[in-house]
Amino acid sequence: MNNEENLSKLERKRKKAMEREEAELNQKANKERIPNIIETVKKIGIYLIAGTILFGLVYILYGAVAYSSGPLVHWHANVTIETCGLQVDLPRIPSGASHLGNDLLHTHDDNVIHVEGVVKSDNDIKLGAFFDAIKVPFSENQIYNFKNGEGCSANSSPGKVKMLVDGKENTEFRNHVVKDQEDIIIIYN
Repeated sequence: MNNEENLSKLERKRKKAMEREEAELNQKANKERIPNIIETVKKIGIYLIAGTILFGLVYILYGAVAYSSGPLVHWHANVTIETCGLQVDLPRIPSGASHLGNDLLHTHDDNVIHVEGVVKSDNDIKLGAFFDAIKVPFSENQIYNFKNGEGCSANSSPGKVKMLVDGKENTEFRNHVVKDQEDIIIIYN
C-alpha cells in the first residue's frame, strides 16, 4: 500500500485543501511580484533616462573642449591695427553696452580680444569670427576700408594687408584660431 491509501478520507481532504491554499498563496505571491518587478524596471528606466539627459547636458555645457584646460575659458589676445603708418583702435562699445561683439568673442574698448565661455570648436574662435562679431571688414585683402592694391594717399604705392602673430608673419588671416596671451598685429601699408 502506498501513503495515499493509508491516509484517511479526512486527512486526504486536509492535504488537498493545504495544497490548494499553498497554490493560491504562490499564485498571489507571483501576482504581487510581477507589479513589483514592473515598478523596479520602470524606476531603472527613469534613472537611465535621467542619467542620459544629465550626461548630455554636462557634455554640452562642459564638453570635450580641446582648446582649454577646463570647460570655461577666459582668454585675452592683444590686437594692434596699423593703417598707413597710424595705429587704429577697434570700434568703441555702443552707449549702454558692456562689450562689442558676442558673449564668446568681444572687446571692451581695450584693443583686446576677449574669449569668454565654452569653446566647442576652433571655428568659434577664429579671427574672422571675431571681426564679424564686431562688424569690421577683415580678410587677407582688407582691413576696415583699406583694400589691397589701393594706396594710403593719391601719390603712394599700392598697399597690402599683412598679419603678424607673436612677431611672426602669419597668412591664416580669418582662419587664425585665437589663443590666450598672443599678440596679433594687422598692418596695411
